[in-house]
This record gives sequence, structure tokens and C-alpha cells, in this order.
Amino acid sequence: MEETVLDLRGRLRVGVSELDPFLDVGIGAFPRIADEIVRRLDEAGVEVVVDPPARRGEPSRGGVLPASAFAFAQEVARIVPMDREEEGRLARRFDLLERRYRAALRAARLPPSSEDGGPGPCRGIPACDHEGRGGFPACLFDAAPPERRASLHARRVERDAARNALVERSLWLVLRLVRPYLGFGIPVADLAQEGTLGLLAAAERFDWTRGVRFATYAGYSVIQALQAASLRCRRLIRIPFSVQKARRKVSAALLGADPGREVPLQELAARARVSARSLRGVREAERLILSLDSGIAEEGGGSEDVRRNHLEDARGGIDLDSIEDLRPRDRLRRAMGTLGPREQLVLERRFGLNGSASQTLEEVAVDLGVSPERVRQIQVRALRRLGTGDTGRLLSPLVA
Repeated sequence: MEETVLDLRGRLRVGVSELDPFLDVGIGAFPRIADEIVRRLDEAGVEVVVDPPARRGEPSRGGVLPASAFAFAQEVARIVPMDREEEGRLARRFDLLERRYRAALRAARLPPSSEDGGPGPCRGIPACDHEGRGGFPACLFDAAPPERRASLHARRVERDAARNALVERSLWLVLRLVRPYLGFGIPVADLAQEGTLGLLAAAERFDWTRGVRFATYAGYSVIQALQAASLRCRRLIRIPFSVQKARRKVSAALLGADPGREVPLQELAARARVSARSLRGVREAERLILSLDSGIAEEGGGSEDVRRNHLEDARGGIDLDSIEDLRPRDRLRRAMGTLGPREQLVLERRFGLNGSASQTLEEVAVDLGVSPERVRQIQVRALRRLGTGDTGRLLSPLVA
């Protein structure tokens, strides 16, 4: 590469399209050329500007998504799709800026990314906004030296912009592949979001040197994301995606089996090419699910009861004597037995227990031959004894 061809002297920014002629080399020579471009860009301190995706003036008609996602469909329809040549060009740009980002991480002595086995900045985390945060207190690169954080942030923004350009030019895949998954009770916006996340994952993993088109590779990732979303949301109780995949294999293996013969566990696992553990998980997931609040019509057409009222407590038997002890009258009788005769008499007269009418302090005082104040003192002392100790625990269900 000659300095006269790409003159970086005195420049602060360079468009990524200016680098395309240098990147249009064979697969074997690309790593050497890309690393040399990265070295020169870093030496000159030049920022790379990624071009926004080309857009149409008017969106094409005949959208795929319903009216609930019309805005998303219209916006995607404005983006001009890529041909094979443009796919290769955008993939090479992303590869170049990915190399520059990794070089910046190495220079700051940070691990490349969590996807490569290190605990460092992960690809899935967006770059932080230093200016908006007023410095670097919550910076993604807080483990790096302060003088390198701005450079790391700039390299991360460049890399993400190149990736997003590849993804935005491929959003038509989401519009095309989302249609079979409509009608399962999942909001269309959620499906479009899941498909876009699958597209982002495909862009992160795509290797353009293998000669496969990005649209072909990303299509499988979008379909997998949409399938996972639909399987997660179809049931009230979510089943892991791996179990549902094993379930489909088991169902396919049972199609050729004899309907009148029960296939042993090991044989069925061998036919479906799944482990016995996965097969047990499938059978566990196929159990009938009933709500405990679902109604049960009583005989005679009366009011409905609920299922939970008919479940037996398997932890212990039914003790009729203990049920009798739980009656409020029996609890109150046992609690009153802990009091003295005068205290029992005062409470019975004052609160109308045992079927008698309640009396005032003066009426009880006349019958006992004491003053009304003395009756009040006896009542307070008796109630205090009933509210403490074992007697209080005996009466607690009655006052809860």
C-alpha cells in the first residue's frame, strides 16, 4: 500500500468506502493488508466513518407484516437490499474494524471479549456515551487506563456501526421469514425484535472467508430465533427449547412405531437419537397441566367448586379428633378453663358467653357484690391472661 494512494496526513476522519479498494484482495492476503491498514490508521489517529445504508425515497408496497407493525415494515422497505458483491464489501469492512477494535483492546491489555473466553467487554453490550455520562465513572472500559478509554470507545463505535450496516441491509430477511410465525398469540413487534436479534447474532458469527452468502447464513439464525420465541410463548408454563427439540424428534420416531405396542424407553431414545435423560424430560413436559383454580361443577347443577378444595394432604392422615379441636367453640372453652372461677364468670356475663345476654359493669357488680371498678379490673386481668402464653396461641386463629 502506497502512502500516496491513501494519504492520512493531517486528516481526522476517513470514510470507510475509501478503504474498499485496499480491502478488495484475495482471502489469503486480506489479514496482512487489514492489519497494515489498522496500523496506519492508529499511527495517524484517524477515525473511520461508516456510511449509512442506502434508502429509497418511497417504500415499496405489499408489506408482509400486519398493521400492528406497519411502521417497522415501512422503515425496512426503505432500505435497499444487498447483492452478493455488496455483502462481501460490508463483511470486509466489518472484519477490518473488528481487527482494529481488538488491536485497541490488546494495546489497553484488556481481554478481547467474553465470547472468546475472557471476562472483558462483551460484544453484546453497547458502547457507552462518555460525554453524556460526564466522564468515565460507568465506562465499559473502566479497567483500561484513563488515557485509552476515549480511543477504545471510538473503536467500539466504529465496529458496531459496520456491524449495524450489515444488519440493516439484511432486515428484509426478518420481514420475509416472520410470516409463518404469526397467529400464535405473540405480538408482531416481539417477533420482529426476536428476528432482529437473531440477525445480530448471525453478523457477529459470520465468516465471509468461507464463501457463503450472509443472507443464507443469517436466514438460519433468524428462523432459529423465531422458533425459539414461538415455542417459549405458546405454553403458559415455558419449556426449555432443548426439551422441545427433543420432543419433536421423539414424535417423529413414534410415527413408524406399532400403535398397539408400548416402545421401551431405551429403544425410543435410540430411535429418536436422544439421551434417556432428554427423553425423561420430554415425558415430564408432556404431563397434563391443570389450573388449581379451574372450576368443578357440583352434582345437581349448583355452584361450581375449585380443584384445590379437593386435594388431599399426603403428608398426614385425617384425624377427626384434631378436627374437632379446631372448632372455635372448643378452642374458647379450653382457653376459658385456664382462668379462675371469678374471671370466667365476669367474662361470661360481660360478653354474653354460653348463650347468656351481655351485661354492663354495674349489673355484674351487683351480682358479685363488688364495685364496678373491681369488675373492670378482673375483666382486664382475664383478657390479658387469654392473650399471652399457650392460651394466646390457642385463640390466635379466632382473632386472625
